[in-house]
Amino acid sequence: MVRIAVACKEARGLDDYVHETFAHAPYFLIADVEGGKIVKTETMENSFLKYEYGVGPAVSVKLVEMGVKIVIGAEFGPGVKNILQKESITMLEVKEGTRVEDAIKEAVKRLTVG
Repeated sequence: MVRIAVACKEARGLDDYVHETFAHAPYFLIADVEGGKIVKTETMENSFLKYEYGVGPAVSVKLVEMGVKIVIGAEFGPGVKNILQKESITMLEVKEGTRVEDAIKEAVKRLTVG
């Protein structure tokens, strides 16, 4: 099983769309993928948006603590990249507005996860 986090515009699950910046996304869809299939999803509100500084590192640490191994977003800032690289988390950039389910399927196809 591999856990994937996707930066989302809203809380619409797999029918949502990828947000333009990873750490400042209002929501994250967390998907568990097994055997190449999505077996479980949950939506997490980004409670770190209220921070004036350090949103990226705070989000990154939270996702690492949740066991995420792959993150999907349109743009990753330097603080996010630094932490995720140190933790060996795979970052996959996709075009902003990509449907979340399509982004996860692309990650599965590209990275042969699950």
